[in-house]
Amino acid sequence: MTDQQTIGSRLIAARERAGFTVAQLARRLGVQTRTLSAWERDQSEPRSNRLLMLAGMLGVSATWLLQGIGEGIEEHSHDTDIERIRTDIADLRGAAERMIEALDTIDARLSDLSERVSGDSGDL
Repeated sequence: MTDQQTIGSRLIAARERAGFTVAQLARRLGVQTRTLSAWERDQSEPRSNRLLMLAGMLGVSATWLLQGIGEGIEEHSHDTDIERIRTDIADLRGAAERMIEALDTIDARLSDLSERVSGDSGDL
């Protein structure tokens, strides 16, 4: 068994080991920060779908989160860290591409507006 005796304490240990803040992990899970905090304080427990998402994001087994049995933070693999970093890089690349598209759209709008303003001033 592990030193962490409750779901909440195991969740805190796994989250900290993975390098997430409560707010970061809550955002990634699509839950409110107070919901995740309640899980960590053992005031409530995640539903099975969120539990599986948590386990995947934190690189531990759902069984370990629930019962402290199976692959937990003690057996944490560097492969999980590498995969998380690759996912973060892919997320950032996607965000950068969306920003470039937004900049191109704004630039095109500015060009159109500049042409209209230039055309209007020629009418004077």
